[in-house]
Amino acid sequence: MRILNASEAEMKMADNYYTILSNRVPEVWFDQGIELGGGQPFTVGTEGEERNNRYTLRAAEYLSSIASGGGNEGFALSAPDQLPYVSCSSRGFDTSTTRAVCRSSRCLLETNIVLLPSGLKHVNDTPKNMLAIEARNRDAMGAAGAQFYINHAPLNAVDDRHETYFLSPNHARAGDFIMLDFCDDTHSMRPWRSVMMTWLVDLHTELALKTCVFETSLDGVTWASFGLELACQEVVRDGAHPEPQSDDAVNTGLRQCITVIDSSGSSRYFRVTLMENQGAPWSVHEITVLGRA
Repeated sequence: MRILNASEAEMKMADNYYTILSNRVPEVWFDQGIELGGGQPFTVGTEGEERNNRYTLRAAEYLSSIASGGGNEGFALSAPDQLPYVSCSSRGFDTSTTRAVCRSSRCLLETNIVLLPSGLKHVNDTPKNMLAIEARNRDAMGAAGAQFYINHAPLNAVDDRHETYFLSPNHARAGDFIMLDFCDDTHSMRPWRSVMMTWLVDLHTELALKTCVFETSLDGVTWASFGLELACQEVVRDGAHPEPQSDDAVNTGLRQCITVIDSSGSSRYFRVTLMENQGAPWSVHEITVLGRA
């Protein structure tokens, strides 16, 4: 920001600038709405949105100037990549993976399930058009599509709240995967003899899970499959949490599916990959991984 001769007001909005000046499509992460430090958000209402848009366009002007050598903004660069933070790569951007932070354990859900309609544009030759592209994408989704995206995001599968759920906008298709990354070797963190992976899903997703390959990995490169039986049963709601079927219970229409994984080895990633196209969308209320000592 100093090299760009940014003003003090712009320095106070540095997070906006760094995001845009990196010249990369950002990864999409869904959070759990947990306040980190309390207080009120800095950007509130129409005034805050207009302020963000103003600084976003200013950052786009800087990015255009960087790409052309910097002369327009009063700084000189022998080459655009003289600023190492800025990517000048012409390679395509990977927007296929979505991530969500788990609520009650240190893990990250990753999935390649398509969440947005086709035809949305994420890359443009002119940085100044980014807000216009955002508006066009929002219009293409429509109000109902945008609300669906928010209400049924992947974070609902790892938020420890069984009444919320992740729902894909399209039918489940071969190649879809859902993965939990525990950020470290689960065996070194906890001396588990085995791991129990539990899914709370609807009947259609239960059928989909039965056509999936379940795998574990320590490094995310080499994978080992575990072809163990997936045991599923009806679930009833008793108080705040679902329980297995019992007398005098009301069926929720949900299914609890469990598979047990030998954890004598080392594992960090737990991945489920669908092998056959399905006639219904993914509907996942909760995914948990529990250990047995």
